[in-house]
Amino acid sequence: MEEALLGSKESTKETKTKEEPLSLNAAIKQILPAAATGYLFSIFEKVGNSCNLYFMSKENDPLIVAAIGFGNTWMMMFSLGLSFSFSSGLATLVAQSYGAKKLKLCAYTLHKGFVIAMLVFVLFLLTLLFFPPVLRILKYDPSLISTTLGYTMAMIPAQFGGAIFILLRMYAAGFQVFNLPVYIQMVFSVLEMIISYVLVYQMELGFVGLGCSRGFSEIGRTIVLYYYMKKDETFQDTLCWFEEGSFEGMKEQMKYQFYTGMITYIDLLTYLIGEMFIASMDLVELDASFCFISTLLIFLHIPMSVAGPASSFIGNSVGKQDYEKVKTYILASKYMVFGAAIVLSALIFIFSEPLSMVFLKDPVINAKIQALFIMYSLFMVFDCGQMFLPAVTRALGEENSSFKIMIVTDLIIGLAFQFFGGIVFKGGALGTWIGMQMAFSLNFVLQYRLLSQIDIKEAIARVQANLKEKEEKGKVPNQGESAIELKDVSSM
Repeated sequence: MEEALLGSKESTKETKTKEEPLSLNAAIKQILPAAATGYLFSIFEKVGNSCNLYFMSKENDPLIVAAIGFGNTWMMMFSLGLSFSFSSGLATLVAQSYGAKKLKLCAYTLHKGFVIAMLVFVLFLLTLLFFPPVLRILKYDPSLISTTLGYTMAMIPAQFGGAIFILLRMYAAGFQVFNLPVYIQMVFSVLEMIISYVLVYQMELGFVGLGCSRGFSEIGRTIVLYYYMKKDETFQDTLCWFEEGSFEGMKEQMKYQFYTGMITYIDLLTYLIGEMFIASMDLVELDASFCFISTLLIFLHIPMSVAGPASSFIGNSVGKQDYEKVKTYILASKYMVFGAAIVLSALIFIFSEPLSMVFLKDPVINAKIQALFIMYSLFMVFDCGQMFLPAVTRALGEENSSFKIMIVTDLIIGLAFQFFGGIVFKGGALGTWIGMQMAFSLNFVLQYRLLSQIDIKEAIARVQANLKEKEEKGKVPNQGESAIELKDVSSM
């Protein structure tokens, strides 16, 4: 049995199991609840952020809206964006170890992930030292710089809490526990809106009040999530303190989380640098772009909520060496992502005018926002595809190849297209976004080609070999078959 778990040549040819073959409909039914809870998590977080923006923009001041948008860009670039991207790889590692019944390896993976998350947070703090002088050299609006810095400093406690919450949420996803973080998120989002209404809207405490409400929400939900995970038997003996084997393989995990994280982060970074380009133009263009993306994310999270659960189910099946399930989960997630993207692109095109007036009532800005919605409706299927496919290739151990594709298409070609479309040809926010989406479309084509060329049986064998190597390096004790029986806990 031990050889089957660790992977032999015979065991990866066909998985022999007493379970009934997984049908496509059954796979969709398994992924759908996890995707729905993931969407609820994102939407409640988005509703909280949107309410904060609404409370802060009650005077219709473009500078406040622009500062919040620019500050969020900076924090996503160096704080939560990095934390989320790097932690996404951790979920895959945990899912593979959990599927192979190596619980101690799950704990050690979390320990190393915590260290990596703290390094990212320290990096964010260091960037604040260089924020004002660098932007002054680049000749950004002085009032935008000072207002943005005040907002960003007020968000430091929230960034710390958010980084740890993301880590624990991704760890839970590796065990196929998706609902618990959502329930906690829902409660704290409601509390945050109430506190923000009192401190920001009624007492007019501005960024200080906003920082207090966000900090309470992020740190509070982190503490509550850890408390319930600690009590749950699913995570028994995996939420332990650092041990001798905790840092074994640290270099390898950092490398893995870097590659898998950069697959997600490069896509995000391309967008964020595009926002930096737009911010260098004028407040009208920045307001248009920020209001557009703030509204768009409500729709974009629907297809993209499939990516995380799909990667977890695929990674878990890879860990169990179940070839047929891997194929079925990949096909099911494709139908879900691209089906949702097609429907939503049509709806965005039809309702582009009312969507452009959600946050600001300015005819010039609203016209620019509507143009962005119409443009994006033409590219949405490609954009969703290029964000989703790397989650699948990551679960199959092909993160390096996916990373190289994104470096070329998103970072090199994408930034060049944005620069020429937005600045050289004076296309403003619309020209910048068109350039970005052209590069993303190229990325989609190449990522799809990569996935179609992967031999799934060989990928399973490689992952099993990697798990065996990690077990030997970390001296992880054999958990045995009786350690845990894989069960569906997504309805928890």
